[in-house]
Amino acid sequence: MQKAPCALVTGGAIGIGRGIALALAQAGYDVGIHCNSNVQRAQELRQQLCAMGRRCHVYPADVRECAQIDSLFARYMQDFGQLDLFVANAGITQKAPFLEMDAQTFDRITQIDFRGTFFCVQQAARRMRDAGTRGNIIILSSNNAFMQTPGVACYGAVKEALLKLTKHAAMEVARYGIRVNAIAPGWTDTGEARLPPPESTYAHIPLKRWCQPAEIGQAVLALSAPWAASITGSCLVMDGGASLQTHPPEEYGL
Repeated sequence: MQKAPCALVTGGAIGIGRGIALALAQAGYDVGIHCNSNVQRAQELRQQLCAMGRRCHVYPADVRECAQIDSLFARYMQDFGQLDLFVANAGITQKAPFLEMDAQTFDRITQIDFRGTFFCVQQAARRMRDAGTRGNIIILSSNNAFMQTPGVACYGAVKEALLKLTKHAAMEVARYGIRVNAIAPGWTDTGEARLPPPESTYAHIPLKRWCQPAEIGQAVLALSAPWAASITGSCLVMDGGASLQTHPPEEYGL
């Protein structure tokens, strides 16, 4: 019997991460779910994936701490024994105008979204290299990497930095047969109460629709598929065309 491929998804308990974990399980992956504060939601998702016949474990960890990242991957490898696909999805969004951004908010965004992603990707690549696994790493960026949207100067800069990380990592680990790519979603229907009504954003989205978490999950599967074996260091933008146009700050009420 062929062994199922195994994946680890950071920030996998809710939102986009949850959609990715579900898509992977539906495609036959056994899945490790990392979470920080959403342990209960992660456990609920674990039960759902196990009911689908997949192996699933939950790993609480603060990705701002390298020691916790090391422990996360050690626990994952102990449970699964292989890492075929790593999805760096953990991150936060905190809006603040550039002139009002405080150091505490800046540090939280950069430490979770960039530092955490950097060292998680590094750890994943090391595990794949050491095991001789020709694996895949997917980094979740954002269409804010391509847009100068008021209120997200720090977040947007970090998400653009993740695209540079994607290219550097892809170049350095290609010799081991490891591929690294990024996905940059726009507005995504995660069901969070704090999101605006989708229709209120359609003036800025040419396709007049939000992305669905399940669609991002399918994109992860596509970039990890054998037919994509020559794709590395690339970014797939999934924003309905929003990043194709720009708007003056006055339109955002800032």
